[in-house]
Amino acid sequence: MERSLGSAVVISGALVLMCFWVGCFHEADYLSPKARVAFGYAMDLWQNGDLHGAISAFKRAGELTSADKWEAFARYCISDIHDELGNRDASQAALRAAESKLGPLYEVVAAAGECYWDLNMPEDARIEFRHALKGRLGGSRRVGITYELGMVCIELGEFDEAEQCFRRILNPQFPKAYRGYALLLDRMGRRAEANDQWRAYLDNEPNGEFSDEARERLGM
Repeated sequence: MERSLGSAVVISGALVLMCFWVGCFHEADYLSPKARVAFGYAMDLWQNGDLHGAISAFKRAGELTSADKWEAFARYCISDIHDELGNRDASQAALRAAESKLGPLYEVVAAAGECYWDLNMPEDARIEFRHALKGRLGGSRRVGITYELGMVCIELGEFDEAEQCFRRILNPQFPKAYRGYALLLDRMGRRAEANDQWRAYLDNEPNGEFSDEARERLGM
């Protein structure tokens, strides 16, 4: 799997400890502060060209979590690093280890996008989400990853792509899409349209996770 560190942020310990804001993970995906710092350290080594050190650091980070998603993410990163080093057999072995945790490759890639996003690395998250959406993600999983890609694109200022994502998944069965689209429209200065989306969110989920936010945006 090709990847690029792009404009990945060098993650300091202080920043890593603050990265709970994304809010897209279930309890089973929880990453302890200690493991979060370990992943940040491994990313720092990788970005700075210490590939062998990064492999060791990702192994250690993976050992510090019991969450399958993060263990798979550690192996996925190790696979990419071995690929950079030209170690094809080791790269494939690490990738198989990641798949043993989460299933098919497209699921591993989707999870990698979520992990990068949680680590405040939106450029990398966008790369992985785009790759994942080329795979055979199931209906609800595909909708969720499309939503996350839209949110990443808002962060990156890629508003056209974000709008395409949200419009693709607007559906009463996934009210959060109305919220994502409303946030985008607010950022674009299209307030009247944004208010329509906030109302649509409340119509479908009046007591939902973002209902207070929607009412506040509408001045209710």
